[in-house]
Amino acid sequence: MKKVAVIIAPGFEEGEALTIVDILRRGQIQCDTIGFEKEVQGGHKIVLRCDSVLNESLLDYDMVVLSGGYDGIEAMKENKQFLSFLQSMNKDHKYICAMCCPAALEKANILINKKFTAYQGYENKRSEERRVGKECRSR
Repeated sequence: MKKVAVIIAPGFEEGEALTIVDILRRGQIQCDTIGFEKEVQGGHKIVLRCDSVLNESLLDYDMVVLSGGYDGIEAMKENKQFLSFLQSMNKDHKYICAMCCPAALEKANILINKKFTAYQGYENKRSEERRVGKECRSR
């Protein structure tokens, strides 16, 4: 059975994260919430008790999903262990998905020579070095 991990970082976007979890679980797909801590507060002050805390077992999942939320994205971008896990999963050709903002994927150098979608205006926030030769389609 395929396994999906939804990453829960402080400041995560509750609607994005929990909708994904709800839909996958209704579809009888194993979906676990993996938090930067056991209990994580979202951007709208909702506290989520995660199924587990981020560790190397993330590498056992077939797919990882990153929810949005400005503070959550910043937390992901600054967590070197998490970025290393993303790089390993990418190397192993696992599914890596980001809702709304791919900034953590970009920081982990996963978007090089890849097409991706992002929130409107994200292409203007990317550094010139990263924009050259890359396509970003705002939704």
